[in-house]
Amino acid sequence: MRYSGVSLGYNLASIFAGALSPLIATGLMTAYAPATWPISLYMIALAIITVVSVYFATETRKIVQS
Repeated sequence: MRYSGVSLGYNLASIFAGALSPLIATGLMTAYAPATWPISLYMIALAIITVVSVYFATETRKIVQS
């Protein structure tokens, strides 16, 4: 079950981060040219989402001590 969830998250993230990021960055660059700070803020927001997601991704495997 865990591998299915990880796979789903990985594939959906690749769609949003890989496919839409260049389009969003291009739109931001067009709207705010020549400033690049909006793209920087967008990348910072994506990094914060990643850090929060990793923080809340708890381990589900039970460690058995012998």
